[in-house]
Amino acid sequence: MIRRESKSKKLKKYLNDIKALYQVSKSMTSTLNLDEVLEMIATKVASALGAKLCTLRLFDEKDRVLKLRATSALNKTLTPLMKDIPVGEGVAGGVALKKRARIVKDLSRCKEFLHPEVARKKGWRSMLSVPMIERDKLVGVLSIYSDKGDAFRADDKDILQLFGNQAAIAIEDTRLALYARTDHLKIMRLFAGMLDAKDNYTEEHSERVMRYTLAIADEIGLSQQQKEILRYASYLHDIGKIGLDNAILTKPDKLTKEEWEEVKKHPEIGADILRKAGLVDGLIPTVLYHHRHYDGRGYPEKGPTGKKISIEARILAVADAYEAMVSKRVYRNALSDEDARAELKRCAGTQFDPEVVDIFLKILARQK
Repeated sequence: MIRRESKSKKLKKYLNDIKALYQVSKSMTSTLNLDEVLEMIATKVASALGAKLCTLRLFDEKDRVLKLRATSALNKTLTPLMKDIPVGEGVAGGVALKKRARIVKDLSRCKEFLHPEVARKKGWRSMLSVPMIERDKLVGVLSIYSDKGDAFRADDKDILQLFGNQAAIAIEDTRLALYARTDHLKIMRLFAGMLDAKDNYTEEHSERVMRYTLAIADEIGLSQQQKEILRYASYLHDIGKIGLDNAILTKPDKLTKEEWEEVKKHPEIGADILRKAGLVDGLIPTVLYHHRHYDGRGYPEKGPTGKKISIEARILAVADAYEAMVSKRVYRNALSDEDARAELKRCAGTQFDPEVVDIFLKILARQK
């Protein structure tokens, strides 16, 4: 009976560990911000395994050291832990060198442990450390600490190693995505410059639109993914103008009704180009509806209204309109900052989301 209860307890713990691993894996893929990924790993691992502390160190290949990048709880008493650990030194350094996990049953008797004073103050009595490996490449070291002596067993080592390997994959994927994003943004900047030149905009129009949209996004507290959509949309919102006649875009006089109807097609042309290119779904409605008015007017004629228009499109509409107003065009002079802000205020609630306008005006006021 006791053996059966013991097996049941082990099975329950195993299932909980698997569930925790799944939750951590899911969380790790929710952002492209490396610091957010690392903090998430440390916090989730400590919570899942009931540890007093989890530390995550990344391997610096150039200097051959482990750099502390995230902890589940960092305060002034932990500052000694922030020092780099050379590979081969201390518990974590040894784990990195041998690429093999290690359990320390009693930290007070472990001569290799580099921070005995901190351990005594914080009440850490045992430690488990595993290498983070991805395709046989050392990515870093993941360590957990307990306030109980001899707290960790072989199954704890196995589950932490699973966490470590999953974390290594997530970290490498995030790094690759960041490199790819940098390349993509270089291409987007080049492309945006070509579009700005075609439309006779002042230089760096798209760059300024991007800065405005991201400032609003930060103020609202949008997610990293939403900011990425805004970053790309700032460069690509007028991509549909590629399909328009240059004579229309550079015409110094008022457009005819027929010419204006052609201009109004550019969001739909742009959305279609992005759709065919297989770009992220969130980018398409942002480009499609950035000229769609809050009250349902604007273009395209059919589409969502009010808060049903994506927040990214509502932000882009305000940022793009302001930047357009303060820029000189072939058919008019630039408006002053004061006049442009007055126009945003006048159109709040009709053309623009009033909350977005209010936030943007506060940002502009701070920048003066």
